[in-house]
Amino acid sequence: GALQGRHPGRVVYVGSVSKSLGPGVRLGWIACPPGLLEPLTEVKRLADRTTGPLDQLAFASMLTSGAYDRHLRTVRRAYRQRRDVLAARVAQCLPRARLTGIAAGLHAIVELPVAGPSEADAVAALRAASVRVHPLGSYLRGPVPAGYAPRLVVGYATPPAHAYGLALDALLGTLRAL
Repeated sequence: GALQGRHPGRVVYVGSVSKSLGPGVRLGWIACPPGLLEPLTEVKRLADRTTGPLDQLAFASMLTSGAYDRHLRTVRRAYRQRRDVLAARVAQCLPRARLTGIAAGLHAIVELPVAGPSEADAVAALRAASVRVHPLGSYLRGPVPAGYAPRLVVGYATPPAHAYGLALDALLGTLRAL
């Protein structure tokens, strides 16, 4: 609403169900001013494959029946619990580490002590333990500043519920051993 009031003819809202239903569903939406509908539709058509009508109809049914809202409430609760468990376990197992970026989204950033392992060493050890993380330093532009604390982007929504505890054990056990 804030941007739409400034430029009502140019503001485009874009969203997807990638995080709430799964990236394989490949459903999203664009709410745009009428004058932008045709060019945005053409860009979408050229950029990727289309979503099948059955998927679209199933999602429309979820929207109109209220099932999607119920699903969102359920997954928000589950992700909040996962985030809280992650925060508690990091504080317990890695007391010198700091967890940030947990206010929103499905990722958190684990900041390791400056005197600890490098990001590259941590990522290599975690990959060897079958844990996928992303080094935050790879997103920096230019040289890494002096005193930069290694930071890892950790997704806490990805492991299935039955494997979440084991994934945390692998993540924290590997980092603690470094």
